[in-house]
Amino acid sequence: MNGCSMPVVINSGSGNQGMTCSLPVIEYARELKISEEKLYRALVVSNLVAIHQKSYIGSLSAYCGAVSAA
Repeated sequence: MNGCSMPVVINSGSGNQGMTCSLPVIEYARELKISEEKLYRALVVSNLVAIHQKSYIGSLSAYCGAVSAA
């Protein structure tokens, strides 16, 4: 989020949105000791929901996409 050179997951063209819809799911899965397969499935659903919501907002909007990803 602050120009770090480490790779992140991008969602709808934004690293912030990718992090917002992925990191909470990853941490929740770790806390509950969920299998990797279920984690991957949850990440797919989370990212697809964020993409679906973003499609209604449009590419040029004053509305922050990270809010919809959350």
